[in-house]
Amino acid sequence: SYLAGIAGTFDIIVSNPPYVREADRATLAPEVRDYEPEAALFAGPDGLRDIRVIAQAATTALKPGGVLVMEIGMGQAQAVMDVLGSAGLAELTLRHDLQGIPRVAVAQRP
Repeated sequence: SYLAGIAGTFDIIVSNPPYVREADRATLAPEVRDYEPEAALFAGPDGLRDIRVIAQAATTALKPGGVLVMEIGMGQAQAVMDVLGSAGLAELTLRHDLQGIPRVAVAQRP
């Protein structure tokens, strides 16, 4: 589990979790698919497995008012916002990459 064995609470948590759907394996560039560790890339059938775990961990690991910043996969923005909101995080916003694609989710512990 993320943050297992780490004591205390934090003002900010920054994460670049795995977020690629298992079904998208073949679409990855060979230099990524063939050389990056699978655990760093793939996150279950919907690509949200690790994002769910991190969102839950953030609800207790963040100080009140603390912020979670997390890279997300292309096309996952709404699903990630739903996961973060369901976990009890608030002030949900998205940051876009240079092509205007939502790639970073930001949430705050109330």
